Amino acid sequence: MIIGGGINYEKAFIIKPDNYTALAGDRVVIDNTSSAATLILPLAPLDGQWVDVSGAGLYATFPVYVEGTSRDIMVLGDKNCELDGENTAYRFWWDLATSLWKIRIIEQIGEV
Repeated sequence: MIIGGGINYEKAFIIKPDNYTALAGDRVVIDNTSSAATLILPLAPLDGQWVDVSGAGLYATFPVYVEGTSRDIMVLGDKNCELDGENTAYRFWWDLATSLWKIRIIEQIGEV
Protein backbone atom coordinates (compact mmCIF):
# COMPACT_ATOMS: atom_id res chain seq x y z
CA MET A 1 0.00 0.00 0.00
CA ILE A 2 1.32 3.45 -0.91
CA ILE A 3 0.56 6.35 1.43
CA GLY A 4 1.38 10.07 1.52
CA GLY A 5 4.58 11.10 -0.20
CA GLY A 6 4.83 7.79 -2.10
CA ILE A 7 6.17 5.87 0.89
CA ASN A 8 5.52 2.13 0.77
CA TYR A 9 4.18 1.20 4.22
CA GLU A 10 4.40 -2.57 3.71
CA LYS A 11 8.07 -2.57 2.80
CA ALA A 12 10.04 -5.36 4.51
CA PHE A 13 12.66 -4.69 7.18
CA ILE A 14 16.18 -4.64 5.70
CA ILE A 15 19.48 -5.27 7.50
CA LYS A 16 21.86 -2.31 7.37
CA PRO A 17 25.35 -1.71 8.82
CA ASP A 18 26.47 0.67 11.55
CA ASN A 19 26.18 4.39 10.66
CA TYR A 20 23.50 3.80 8.02
CA THR A 21 21.67 7.01 7.08
CA ALA A 22 18.01 6.12 6.77
CA LEU A 23 15.61 7.39 4.12
CA ALA A 24 12.01 8.30 4.88
CA GLY A 25 9.93 5.11 4.90
CA ASP A 26 12.88 2.77 5.58
CA ARG A 27 12.27 -0.22 7.82
CA VAL A 28 15.74 -1.00 9.17
CA VAL A 29 17.26 -3.75 11.27
CA ILE A 30 20.59 -2.25 12.26
CA ASP A 31 23.42 -4.78 12.63
CA ASN A 32 24.40 -4.72 16.30
CA THR A 33 25.38 -8.39 16.48
CA SER A 34 29.10 -7.77 17.10
CA SER A 35 29.30 -4.14 18.29
CA ALA A 36 27.19 -1.11 19.18
CA ALA A 37 25.57 0.45 16.12
CA THR A 38 24.08 3.78 15.12
CA LEU A 39 21.25 4.61 12.73
CA ILE A 40 21.16 8.19 11.41
CA LEU A 41 17.73 9.70 10.79
CA PRO A 42 17.02 11.71 7.61
CA LEU A 43 18.46 15.23 7.76
CA ALA A 44 15.47 17.11 6.25
CA PRO A 45 12.28 15.14 6.95
CA LEU A 46 8.84 16.31 5.87
CA ASP A 47 5.93 16.37 8.31
CA GLY A 48 4.77 12.82 9.06
CA GLN A 49 7.69 11.02 7.43
CA TRP A 50 8.96 8.07 9.43
CA VAL A 51 11.69 5.44 9.83
CA ASP A 52 11.22 2.07 11.55
CA VAL A 53 14.25 0.68 13.38
CA SER A 54 15.17 -2.43 15.32
CA GLY A 55 18.41 -4.17 16.23
CA ALA A 56 19.63 -7.53 14.95
CA GLY A 57 21.13 -8.42 18.34
CA LEU A 58 20.35 -7.78 21.98
CA TYR A 59 20.40 -4.08 22.94
CA ALA A 60 21.86 -4.94 26.37
CA THR A 61 24.87 -6.65 24.74
CA PHE A 62 25.53 -4.17 21.92
CA PRO A 63 23.43 -1.00 22.09
CA VAL A 64 21.63 0.60 19.17
CA TYR A 65 21.78 4.38 19.01
CA VAL A 66 19.60 6.61 16.87
CA GLU A 67 21.05 9.96 15.86
CA GLY A 68 18.76 12.85 14.94
CA THR A 69 21.63 14.83 13.33
CA SER A 70 20.46 18.46 13.58
CA ARG A 71 16.94 17.46 14.74
CA ASP A 72 15.81 16.78 18.31
CA ILE A 73 14.33 13.42 19.34
CA MET A 74 11.33 13.58 21.72
CA VAL A 75 12.84 16.35 23.90
CA LEU A 76 14.26 19.71 22.90
CA GLY A 77 18.05 19.58 22.95
CA ASP A 78 18.24 15.75 22.76
CA LYS A 79 19.56 14.72 19.34
CA ASN A 80 20.43 11.10 20.20
CA CYS A 81 18.74 8.19 21.89
CA GLU A 82 19.51 4.60 22.82
CA LEU A 83 17.03 1.82 22.12
CA ASP A 84 16.42 -0.26 25.23
CA GLY A 85 13.44 -2.56 24.73
CA GLU A 86 14.78 -5.96 23.72
CA ASN A 87 13.06 -7.55 20.69
CA THR A 88 11.27 -4.29 19.94
CA ALA A 89 10.95 -2.23 16.77
CA TYR A 90 10.40 1.51 17.03
CA ARG A 91 8.94 4.09 14.66
CA PHE A 92 10.56 7.52 14.57
CA TRP A 93 8.33 10.05 12.82
CA TRP A 94 8.84 13.73 12.18
CA ASP A 95 6.29 16.06 13.78
CA LEU A 96 6.59 19.46 12.16
CA ALA A 97 4.27 21.12 14.71
CA THR A 98 6.73 20.42 17.54
CA SER A 99 9.91 20.19 15.41
CA LEU A 100 10.72 16.84 17.05
CA TRP A 101 11.26 13.25 16.04
CA LYS A 102 8.58 11.34 17.97
CA ILE A 103 8.94 7.65 18.91
CA ARG A 104 6.51 4.79 19.37
CA ILE A 105 6.79 1.02 19.68
CA ILE A 106 5.47 -0.67 16.55
CA GLU A 107 6.35 -4.32 17.10
CA GLN A 108 7.46 -6.68 19.84
CA ILE A 109 8.87 -10.09 18.98
CA GLY A 110 8.86 -13.06 21.30
CA GLU A 111 7.17 -13.52 24.67
CA VAL A 112 5.57 -10.52 26.27
